[in-house]
Amino acid sequence: MSDRPVVVGTDGTPAGNAAVDWAVDEAARRRVPLRIVHAAVWAHYAGGRGSLADAVTRDAGARARTRRPSVAVAAEVVLRDPVPALLTEGDAAVLLVLGSRALGRFAGALLGSVSLPVVVALPCPVVVVRDLPAPPEPHDPVVLGVGEHGSAAAVTVFALEAARGQGCPLRAVHAWRVPRVEGATAHTGQYDDARNSCRSAAQHRLDDALSTVRGPILTGGVRRVLGEGPPSEVLLGACEEASLLVVGARRRDTRVGHRIGSVNRAVLRHAPCPVAVVPHL
Repeated sequence: MSDRPVVVGTDGTPAGNAAVDWAVDEAARRRVPLRIVHAAVWAHYAGGRGSLADAVTRDAGARARTRRPSVAVAAEVVLRDPVPALLTEGDAAVLLVLGSRALGRFAGALLGSVSLPVVVALPCPVVVVRDLPAPPEPHDPVVLGVGEHGSAAAVTVFALEAARGQGCPLRAVHAWRVPRVEGATAHTGQYDDARNSCRSAAQHRLDDALSTVRGPILTGGVRRVLGEGPPSEVLLGACEEASLLVVGARRRDTRVGHRIGSVNRAVLRHAPCPVAVVPHL
């Protein structure tokens, strides 16, 4: 058992409240404390009742304790810009949870100005939770997105432990498609050969990612799904009735700092369930 807490950043909005709910449930599953943080450069005061920032953390703490009385809950206002404050908090966390306002899959949903920089830079897993009108059912499957490159071990372990903790199935999804260079032969046997070869390689990649699965059999088992098409579309389709989508992040250093790939950016913006981003090599 880790002594590091689950940390959740909240601002008192519906999205922040949804993040607190998810975080305290996860802390209960992991049997670790919950730390609630509201970061602001300054605190606005309302008469003699203390700051509005204090009210945010007080209400969030009460909400978490009511929902999960067994979890040790601490709440604090941190007088810093939210991004550096949450990055510092994440260094000592087993997991960082953030809220994001849900605007719909096709309505130009925006990932917050705080969430994305934190997801991009933190070395610990980050879960982004939306304030959905109908939250996912806890026994809906956990969906694991298996990418094309890098070690998937840390991502797979995170998804597997999430599925075990929730008592739900694991659905491992890998997207594949024939390279564009083969498109000119779409009506020939050569194209069929290329398509079969690509699908076979995708199957091997999926099998390799799951080869480290060990331990008790999952409730509902593990289902392998190969989807032909753009990865972001395949993943968004696979998680429409999921309790959690887990993806890996190979964070790349650039001249302007860290960045994540277009697939992760798309699922963070549009996924209809919480999204966990797990760093990997």
